[in-house]
Amino acid sequence: MEMGNGTSFPLEKQQRYIQAQYLNILNGFIGVIGMVLNFFTFMTCQKLDHKAKTSFTVVMQFLAIWDGLACGNTSIRTGMLRPMGINLQHVNDVLCKSIWVLMACVYIESIWHVVLLTCERLLCIKFPIAYKQYGTKNNAFKACVFVSTLLIISSLPHAYYFLVRNGTCRADTGRPFYVLYYYSFNYVVQFIIPSVVVVYGNITIVYELFQWNSKRKNSGSEYSTAVLLLVISTTFLVGLSGAAILTVQNAYVTGDSPESLAQLYFQYAVANHFGLINNSFNFLFYIVATKSFRDSFIKFILCK
Repeated sequence: MEMGNGTSFPLEKQQRYIQAQYLNILNGFIGVIGMVLNFFTFMTCQKLDHKAKTSFTVVMQFLAIWDGLACGNTSIRTGMLRPMGINLQHVNDVLCKSIWVLMACVYIESIWHVVLLTCERLLCIKFPIAYKQYGTKNNAFKACVFVSTLLIISSLPHAYYFLVRNGTCRADTGRPFYVLYYYSFNYVVQFIIPSVVVVYGNITIVYELFQWNSKRKNSGSEYSTAVLLLVISTTFLVGLSGAAILTVQNAYVTGDSPESLAQLYFQYAVANHFGLINNSFNFLFYIVATKSFRDSFIKFILCK
């Protein structure tokens, strides 16, 4: 936006920046709601009857934990600190930067637990014999712990470069080749592979269920779970797309004018908004799609 004399308004006066601030405040409230709903998901899964507890519900609990942390992260970082003009990533303090790195790790954990949900259903429907042998609650728990630990370890190079080498998130700051290579690898791990696995898994699951239907197999519960997974996956892909686009833009597109920065802040606010929808409302999908989950939630609310 230009003034009458041809000069730009400062960043704080840019219309997109003001819109981003309002959207960040809204995201803060949505993040709080998301934390509560994910807490409900975790506790409801705890209350499920023994027969209703499966490897799928184990992964649901882990997903609820990471989604809840992601909601809390976004609520604090964008809903509280960002409107106050505080960005942990840019604060020249090791503790603040450490908090920022730890919070950033939460999102990739959430992403990969959606992948685990997809793999669990794919194994159940496409390889039912192997599922009976390996698809136990104990194995699902081990898989979730293994994936969580592996992703934390994979974030250590990022933490080292950001904390020790005082790195930035831009590609035009003379970063060495190995750092750019790691960021490219991280992009593949965080966006490309999960998207491919989720899309392939859901297409395969839908195809297998159509095959079951043509052979008149009894698969009512599998249909409802597959529909639930399809809704979760669709929300996941929509929420992921904005962050994926912005990651590339922030790394390789330059522009430090107030107009460019205001537009970037607004795009981040929108991406956080869609990400919050992905992290917050799986509980509502579970309630609608699964009778055992509804019954268990009523028990939890009534403290039975």
